Amino acid sequence: MAALVESDTDLPLNTGALFLFTNKQRDKIKIPYWDKTGFALWYKRLEKNKFKWPLKEKNQVCWVLLYRF
Repeated sequence: MAALVESDTDLPLNTGALFLFTNKQRDKIKIPYWDKTGFALWYKRLEKNKFKWPLKEKNQVCWVLLYRF
């Protein structure tokens, strides 16, 4: 995932930004991040619901402001 972010977005991973990845069913999400000692990964799986996800083209960067979370 880290290589995908750096190659497709030209954004460095160690800036504190969060990069969200979901599966096609939108019931799982992965968030890799840098915690000053190395990479860590947040993972969440929903039992019954789905994550709301922006409708954008494949592999497009979508900026989301922090207050939307």
